[in-house]
Amino acid sequence: MQERSSDMIALEERIWRSKPNRRLHFAWASAVYLLLFTVLLPVCPAWSQEAGEIVSALGVIEVWREGRWQPIGAGETVTAGEMLKTGEGSRIALQLTNGSQLKLNANAQLELKRIAPKTSLTPASDSFPRNILRLLGGEVWIRGNNESLEIQTLPATATVRGTEFNLAVDPGDFARLAVLEGAVELANRQGNVLVAANEQATAKAGEAPRKTV
Repeated sequence: MQERSSDMIALEERIWRSKPNRRLHFAWASAVYLLLFTVLLPVCPAWSQEAGEIVSALGVIEVWREGRWQPIGAGETVTAGEMLKTGEGSRIALQLTNGSQLKLNANAQLELKRIAPKTSLTPASDSFPRNILRLLGGEVWIRGNNESLEIQTLPATATVRGTEFNLAVDPGDFARLAVLEGAVELANRQGNVLVAANEQATAKAGEAPRKTV
């Protein structure tokens, strides 16, 4: 019994001596986690940042949210990172937080990748658009403000600033652009073209964009 008690005492002493190291390790790990949380905190709200409000909706309108398609209607808000889809004979109008107006026609699908609010302090940069949409299919009409805007499609990307235009993606990865006001650059890896007011252009995957009558 005496020998066992000595062993237990020796074990307790070793454990006690190791506690300061454990406490130091815990404090160091906590500091690292806190630093990572502080650094990543400004990034996280971008995923849940409000992107706009649905002004009007007709027919079947759905939003991709929480891993599934859900019905959505007028008066509801959408956030950056979400996708909108319109059904047959349906359409939707949105007021984006950056001041732009957007209308999505029937059988269309649009992703709100990044929308910067008007009050955003992030400086505008041509190499880093503050507002990015992705048109997966269908037709969208947009009236922008002075904020830079990039609309991505598979055939080409449209980059605009303060412009009114119409962009459609047809089956077969074919994009059609009609500019009503201002100018839009339609570009892909094969080339680019600047489309002015009252002009049109088309783009097909693997081919350079070109103006059309």
